[in-house]
Amino acid sequence: MAASNFILGSTTAQIAALTTKQITGLSTDDVGALTTAQVGALTTANLVVLSTDQFQSLSTAAVSALKTSQVQSLTSDEIIALSTAQAGSLSTSALAALSTKQIAAIETADIEALTTYQVANLSTATLKALSTGQVAAIETTDIRALTTGQMGTIGTSTVVALTTDQIQALLTNQLGALSTTGVQALSTDQVVALTTDQVSGLSTRTVQALTTTAVAALTTDQIGVVNTAGLAALTTGQIKALSTDA
Repeated sequence: MAASNFILGSTTAQIAALTTKQITGLSTDDVGALTTAQVGALTTANLVVLSTDQFQSLSTAAVSALKTSQVQSLTSDEIIALSTAQAGSLSTSALAALSTKQIAAIETADIEALTTYQVANLSTATLKALSTGQVAAIETTDIRALTTGQMGTIGTSTVVALTTDQIQALLTNQLGALSTTGVQALSTDQVVALTTDQVSGLSTRTVQALTTTAVAALTTDQIGVVNTAGLAALTTGQIKALSTDA
């Protein structure tokens, strides 16, 4: 079924004047035919009453044009209904405007669908609000796009949620930007997963921040590439923690 002539010929003023009853009566073809200007004219009250089928029919161009106020009005069901293509088209300002409740509703497949640009521009508040499953869904190529500013402010729960593949994808300056508590949150599996190139590039501050458990988990190869300054910075407790195999 094609979009109705009413939708195709409506002005933004006419779209803005639609009642919620009229909105719910629109076919998915009608909703899919809405231009970015028409979608921008939708009131928040009308956006909220869109069914999941209607919401999923919005074009990616329309989704990318959603205003901050419109995005903030979306229900959890509408957030869940986002297709991967729609999620990948959300503007960075829209992602930043999402509440923690809305962020929690984003499916892991949609997190995986985010572009490198979107991930690189996630606010620290958004990063901190991601669940462990959502963090683990960020692609390794996107993880490398996180700025040192983002890395320096992420919470320990975010660090803990990183998979070993994601850890291995981090650049040395990203690892160096982790806060002391962030470094201390690294699990033994994460530490063991660090490549020798990553370990050799660890700053003195980062080495000093490693827990004794993390130091004890370092492999012989990893210990062998710790830079001189890093070795000299090891505390007595860390030196004692070194395994006899290291």
